[in-house]
Amino acid sequence: MEINIRYFHPLRKITGSAEDKLNVDKDTTVEDLIIILSKKYGEEFERFVRSGLKQKGLPVIFLLNGQNVLNLEGLKTKLCDGCLLTIMPPVAGG
Repeated sequence: MEINIRYFHPLRKITGSAEDKLNVDKDTTVEDLIIILSKKYGEEFERFVRSGLKQKGLPVIFLLNGQNVLNLEGLKTKLCDGCLLTIMPPVAGG
């Protein structure tokens, strides 16, 4: 199935693109996609995406068709054909 991925800065700099289209297996999850993209874009991509997950900091935000995956099944959320996964940096304010 084909999925669309949208990146925000600094991932745009790491990937060299604002968007990607990938063909993935039917039962691919957000976690699986992180692994696929980390292999494609390397250690800098993986370090950025996983930084908040491993260190209990502010996590990167994953939106699947506009919905935060934390409100779905987290990183175990399955992707669907034609979906849009947006990967955004953590948002903080005061």
